[in-house]
Amino acid sequence: MARETDELLQVLACELDLRPASAPTAADISKFVTAVTRDKGTLVLHIAEAGGEIVQAFAEAERLCCTDIGWSVTDEPALRLVITASETQVDALAGMIATNNIEGIQ
Repeated sequence: MARETDELLQVLACELDLRPASAPTAADISKFVTAVTRDKGTLVLHIAEAGGEIVQAFAEAERLCCTDIGWSVTDEPALRLVITASETQVDALAGMIATNNIEGIQ
């Protein structure tokens, strides 16, 4: 599992030491994800309204450590976390979500 996490961090180009330790993780936001959609270079997590503040804090932390990936929260037409990245990065993120392994998204 540690090897898979190391490989994943390389693909995502994350520098975890730049991320605030107290920031919410993907595991924290997972309970608010109601649907996931994907398009070329974009992964969209549809979020329940109750998760708004946590998802916003998560995105802010991700912007610090995973600077090659776009993390934006929008509320039009509904609350969503829009992740823009290379196809390889989107593949990795989508794979983690599809296998319920989003704890690996830091």
